[in-house]
Amino acid sequence: EKSYSLGEIYDKDGVKGVVALLYDDGRHGVVMSLDEVCLAWSTIHRKKLKNMGATSKTDGLENMAAIEKYIAENGLSWSDFPAFEWCRNKGEGWYLPAIEELKKFTLDDAVHDAVNRTLAAKGKELANKGDALHLYWSSTEVNESRAWSVYMGGGNTYGYDKYGLLYVRAVSAF
Repeated sequence: EKSYSLGEIYDKDGVKGVVALLYDDGRHGVVMSLDEVCLAWSTIHRKKLKNMGATSKTDGLENMAAIEKYIAENGLSWSDFPAFEWCRNKGEGWYLPAIEELKKFTLDDAVHDAVNRTLAAKGKELANKGDALHLYWSSTEVNESRAWSVYMGGGNTYGYDKYGLLYVRAVSAF
């Protein structure tokens, strides 16, 4: 079984991204999409927002499942959750990372720098430390009207209105 390094391009079984986290001596980890978009977490009108159950701080897949359940139970569609839909449309296994997953990409300098070296050549870089405000959505809710975001320029977290337009970066485990 192949062992990967941080910042390496992973391209296997239809999943292509930059290796951002590693486990098991580099045989498993998380890849980050080579691209990003700017979308709302949810477009549901503020008065109709409820806590959707996406409360895991460490498991974005668990939050994706909570949103899927919320959609099914309320007769909604993935288009009501643009950030989640974009990640999901990348294919099986792609998801919007939870807040603690997202923080790892910016707080660990080795991860941030290795990922950005690759993204500079292949896609759009994550914000560098000290850059102007550059917020990324996590899949983790704060409450019914806000979800957690991370300022990739420094790692600070903010509860941001779900209908706000922030950056989205999909991840997938391997």
